[in-house]
Amino acid sequence: AYGLFREHPELRDGHLIIADQPGFGLEVDWSFVDRYRVPQ
Repeated sequence: AYGLFREHPELRDGHLIIADQPGFGLEVDWSFVDRYRVPQ
């Protein structure tokens, strides 16, 4: 889901390099979510 997160994990030599921060360092881009949200 490109655009869903502010920064993306790095792919290096076939391995996904994730951050050691809480939630693997993935921060949701809420403006992206709001743009594509399905109306209720």
